[in-house]
Formats: sequence, C-alpha cells, structure tokens
Amino acid sequence: MESLSKAIQDLRARSDEGTPIIVEGKNDADSLREMGINGRILKIKGCGMCLHDLVYSLSSEEEAIILTDFDREGDEMASELMEELTGIGVKADNRIRRRIKRLVKHEIVEVEDLPYYLAKLNLELNLE
Repeated sequence: MESLSKAIQDLRARSDEGTPIIVEGKNDADSLREMGINGRILKIKGCGMCLHDLVYSLSSEEEAIILTDFDREGDEMASELMEELTGIGVKADNRIRRRIKRLVKHEIVEVEDLPYYLAKLNLELNLE
C-alpha cells in the first residue's frame, strides 16, 4: 500500500511540475483526477486525433509520462508511445507505469481501477 501510494504521489508531483501524462481514455483521466492529479492529461482514445498527431502535439515538451493500462494492449501502446515520443525528441517516461504494474500484481489491469484498488487496500489495512 505504501509503495503504491508513493508511486501515485510521485505521479501527482510530476504532473504538478507540468509534465503531461498520457492515458488511454476518459475513465483513466477521470480516475487520475479523483486521485488529485490536476495537471495536463492527454487521452489517446476519444481525443479526436490519431496517435501520431497526439504525440506530435507534445513536440514542444521536454518529457511526457506514459500511463497506459497494465495489460498486453497497454504494453504495446506504451512501447509505441515510447518509440514515437523518442523519435521527436521528447523523453518518454514509463517508470511510474512499470512501478504501478509491478505493485498491483495483476489484481487490476486498468488505470481507471486505481482509486478503487487503493480504497480497497486502505480498508483492508484498517480492518487488520
């Protein structure tokens, strides 16, 4: 629980510093907002542009955080984003995604489930 909370705090801090976060869809963005992440969040699905255009919109950024889902599709999307962002000179940060994926250990596979998972862990800790 503590490690996962720390990863979320790190994500919040980086977002507050202005680093954009790339997620898959609206529910993922809403969940990050629910966890107090108020910076720039870009959605791949439903944004009205193709992945290449979304990446290009970040060309003036120094860095972007990739936070796709923790399943195979999310892994593939993260790899593609890493390649595309690096190709335009933007540092693609996948570290927080990897940390969270390791910590949730297949109990959840979607970013949108993070607030519920954290609440569940917190409840379990309080019951002990």
